[in-house]
Amino acid sequence: MYDEETLLNLLKTHFGWHNFRHKQVEAIKAVLNGENVFIRSATGSGKSLTWQLPALARAHIAGLKKLTVVVYPTKSLLLDQQAKLHGIDLNLVCCHGDQAFKATQKALDRLELTSNDMPDILLTIPEYLDSVYSPLCTILHRLQQKDKLGLIVIDEAQQVLQWGVNFRQTYLDFANVISERFPRIPRLALSAAITDNNIRETVKVLGMENHILICETLDHPNIYYEKDTMTLTIALLQAGIRAACYNAGLETRLRENAAAKWSNGEVDVLVATPAFLFGIAVTTQIVE
Repeated sequence: MYDEETLLNLLKTHFGWHNFRHKQVEAIKAVLNGENVFIRSATGSGKSLTWQLPALARAHIAGLKKLTVVVYPTKSLLLDQQAKLHGIDLNLVCCHGDQAFKATQKALDRLELTSNDMPDILLTIPEYLDSVYSPLCTILHRLQQKDKLGLIVIDEAQQVLQWGVNFRQTYLDFANVISERFPRIPRLALSAAITDNNIRETVKVLGMENHILICETLDHPNIYYEKDTMTLTIALLQAGIRAACYNAGLETRLRENAAAKWSNGEVDVLVATPAFLFGIAVTTQIVE
């Protein structure tokens, strides 16, 4: 049913690509077979395809449609993925903190439509799944009972421990919820920057001890400091170069403004720590 030729045809038809990248087929087949999968590979290597293509496969085979839930650490990453999915034949809904109440309620209502009309993909953030009593968790539990919940994807999986332990308890609450409430639903964890030790701890927290691991070797030789980004940005501005600064120490408003200017071409250089590289895959030149 999910042979490589079928998957390749979906890839060509919906994405315009003629070949899979390294180990993408292995990961996609494992996901479609209901395995837990953990992938560590570089930003821009095509990790997102390992849940996008299975969602397409299920959407285009009668009777097999199930919801894929993708959880992002930030709203900006969620919106970036939403834009990338525009034009691909997938029924999509989003739940994030900046939505109006009516928009959120409409998204939740769509999740409970009949099989043919229900969304293929839900993009959300941990705060919507941090309690078994949350409206979204309740709906997903009902979908699980109907065998209509197919996959839970944890993007930037290194943040489950890094942020959950240090300052964002919601992340650990979310991990506990999916571990306890959805123990039989396959998980797909994705990261470009997680260490071997943290992989072992993260799979325990997410309830996916039995998993297939697809791993590239980490190669992050440089260490970046927030103060250095500001110093370099000032030097570039003084030299007449359009530049902006991005690091985790800035206010959210300032970070989002810098990212927007860079994405829109209003600045030529974005001086950033690795905080900016969470899942941002664009055509650009990275100088280390």
